[in-house]
Amino acid sequence: MIIDRRRLLKLIPLSGASFISGCDDTDEDKVARVERALETRKQEVSKPAVEGQKQAKIAEQETDDPTKRLIVYAAASFEDPFQRLQASLMAKAVRQLDGCRFKTLDGGGSAETQLHQLVDLQTQHPAFLVVCPVGTSSAYKQIDAIRKSGSVVIGVDEQLAPESCSAVVFVSQKKLGALAGRQVVEALKRKAAEEAKPAVSGRVVHLTGDAVSFAAKARSEGFHEALKAEPGIIVVHEAPGAWSREGGKARTEEALRLQHEFDVVCAHSEFIAQGAGDALSAAQIRDRVLLIGMNGGLEMVRKSIIDATILQPMPLQMAFEIIKQTLADPHYVPPAKTELQPEAVTPANLDAVIGRVLRGGK
Repeated sequence: MIIDRRRLLKLIPLSGASFISGCDDTDEDKVARVERALETRKQEVSKPAVEGQKQAKIAEQETDDPTKRLIVYAAASFEDPFQRLQASLMAKAVRQLDGCRFKTLDGGGSAETQLHQLVDLQTQHPAFLVVCPVGTSSAYKQIDAIRKSGSVVIGVDEQLAPESCSAVVFVSQKKLGALAGRQVVEALKRKAAEEAKPAVSGRVVHLTGDAVSFAAKARSEGFHEALKAEPGIIVVHEAPGAWSREGGKARTEEALRLQHEFDVVCAHSEFIAQGAGDALSAAQIRDRVLLIGMNGGLEMVRKSIIDATILQPMPLQMAFEIIKQTLADPHYVPPAKTELQPEAVTPANLDAVIGRVLRGGK
């Protein structure tokens, strides 16, 4: 079955988004901030991991003043563009705070590396630790030890237990995948209804981030569970896209060789989806395939590089708000656990999403 992606676009449900925003801005200031945020997102996530680490190190050296409070973001891996982007935006946000400096740690996807980093960090007595764990019991114990030594610890991963942190802010990765699956199901259901077909059907290519990470596994689980709502929708090809445009292109070329045709490509990141689009365009079938990414990619939706995205709210945005409130009021006690909800964004509601940004996320 070959479909026209433009017919499916209007069938995907709508939602909104939010960014870090300032106060007492003019409308012109807000518009400029949104434009800068979109451009920053595009530039930052397209940087190689090494370049992201280099920029983070420069920022760290610029603010390496031991008289200032130390705020640390311990990332699981800067190979993940989403973590790199959050680190970049938080580094800029921390500069707004008097008497604070910012440092990043890159676990490189290695539990052993991250554990050594956290052990060393405890001797530096950070005021705040924002941590995305690689995921081992030893790391969790060390995170708890840092909290008990007097640091405010904010976990930004659902695997972290609230009792080991001062606060946990997270997006359910399974829900993220499930929402993507529901967009596919709803679009194909409404297409079947428009065509007066008795059964819903569709051929789907599913490009995961990788084969081992918690996020990729959870997103895949949610995605497959959502598709079970319609047995006629089948996944005809599934492969890891390495969280990159190159990986998405290679895996889609592979799917084209093996399957020849399909209706939807759903990818675990907007950059995997972008690579899939490159392959589909080269095969001259881009206009016949609905292309969905995850994490964000608002600018890519605007430019029709991808057709839709599942927006993952940034946990570090909430972490930054917790840090600001704690600095303003040492007696402030943040919520033990805060779950942020993913949202679907398409060309149909992109302007509404940006409108929410212009209103400060309200």
